[in-house]
Amino acid sequence: MHLRLAGAMLRGTSVLDVARPAGRLIALGLSVSAVTGVLLFAGRASEIAANGIFQTKMSLIVIAVAWQLVVQRRLTQTVRSAETTRALGIIGLALWVSLAVTACAFILLE
Repeated sequence: MHLRLAGAMLRGTSVLDVARPAGRLIALGLSVSAVTGVLLFAGRASEIAANGIFQTKMSLIVIAVAWQLVVQRRLTQTVRSAETTRALGIIGLALWVSLAVTACAFILLE
């Protein structure tokens, strides 16, 4: 969805046609990640919770999910200019890529 917002993919498709199905897939992916993350976290909770990279990862998850919900809701309610839509997409991409990098760093550096 964010690649479409940024204008990097599916330029011929309306944002709403991409946002609605993408939102469902993103919700499914986040649900699976949350369940498996809790299972992985439960065994070493005190050790993992003290890790600074893990804390950064959790903060980014909260910010990225909140951003996703706000952007998704606003996209379905109002029409935005191309510049605003592009900025929303770039910010969303930056959040999710930062989260992926932080998750990899946690795995590799723990």
